[in-house]
Amino acid sequence: MSAPDELVIDALIKAIVAYNNTPNWDAARAVVEARREILLTSSADVIYEILIVAEGDKVVARKLGARRVVLGLCRAVGIEAAFRRAKERFGDVL
Repeated sequence: MSAPDELVIDALIKAIVAYNNTPNWDAARAVVEARREILLTSSADVIYEILIVAEGDKVVARKLGARRVVLGLCRAVGIEAAFRRAKERFGDVL
């Protein structure tokens, strides 16, 4: 793997960790807005798929799945609409 590839993977992992560690949807939205060029990619979706399959804790897997759904919604309907739907569907607390 070349140095640029490693930098991209590192940035992707850091963005996913930052998004996953947010305490509420407003904070999550801020991370997505700041890192949309990384988080709204097919690469991020593949990483989420791997994380969900590998996760042994069903509660954590569901939370990862919810965050993945929101990123998919961001790609489909835009960030603002996606987070509005997330709050309606999942409530305020992650």
